[in-house]
Amino acid sequence: MGDDTKRTQEQIPERDAFMTRVEGILDPAYRLATVILLDSAAAEDAVHGATLSAWQRYRSLRGEVTSFRTWFLTIVATRCRRLRRWRRLTLRRGDVGQVGGPRDVVAGLPVVSRTTLFCRVSLGLPEDEVARVLRTSPRRVRSRTIRARDRFEAQLQHREDEDE
Repeated sequence: MGDDTKRTQEQIPERDAFMTRVEGILDPAYRLATVILLDSAAAEDAVHGATLSAWQRYRSLRGEVTSFRTWFLTIVATRCRRLRRWRRLTLRRGDVGQVGGPRDVVAGLPVVSRTTLFCRVSLGLPEDEVARVLRTSPRRVRSRTIRARDRFEAQLQHREDEDE
């Protein structure tokens, strides 16, 4: 009993430090998961699972994480990719926004393009951090960003032309 109680008491400050750091990044994590999954309920599940997974890793790393934000968002993105792969979620555009609007255009982009644009534009992450989140190179992030923006603008222009 003594060893278990001592170990639990030692984990409390570590847990509190972890939760403080997670609370500061939860909103971007939920938004990232929603952008990847296009399903708010699945995004909540993904972030919850990623938080539990991150806690286990954080304990084994003893809190030694260089960039907590990037580290945590990487875990969230990985969790979302696994969910998409294993559950093969159906894309429900009704959860994303109005049909025909910019949000619908974004929802029509491939998941990698959506995620890249979200991390660069909405979260304002630099290319090197986005590269770590997506597990790719900064050069590839740069080209994906350019292609995603071009595709987004072309689709948006096409929809505007159809409306005229």
